Amino acid sequence: MTPESELLRLYARQGDEAAFGEIVHRHINMVYSVAWRIGGGDTPLAQDVTQSVFADLARKAALLCHRATLGGWLHTSARFAACNAVARQRLRHQREQEAATMQQILSTPEVEWEPWCCASFSRKPTVKSVKPWA
Repeated sequence: MTPESELLRLYARQGDEAAFGEIVHRHINMVYSVAWRIGGGDTPLAQDVTQSVFADLARKAALLCHRATLGGWLHTSARFAACNAVARQRLRHQREQEAATMQQILSTPEVEWEPWCCASFSRKPTVKSVKPWA
């Protein structure tokens, strides 16, 4: 079994897809389960987080190839990515609720003014003649 650091080095230097695939194969269940647990059992969210974590690993392969094992880095990355995804989802839900409330408020018919109120505005004010200063 090839060490993870060697597999990552092969991917970073030579673009060896098989080496990266082996890393994914070794860790995908752990990354997915972390994301699924933090996401409250939300399968699509866990899938998105898992893809994001491995995309980050691919981008940072040259920086991480000196590590003996990647499990800790992948676990931490999955945890942070899942927490951020949950926070974005909550914020999106909150904004959708606010938008729905605003839409409901704007779609209700306007309140009619009471007749007595309108009548008081329709009267013309009386103006007394004002004498200028002498």
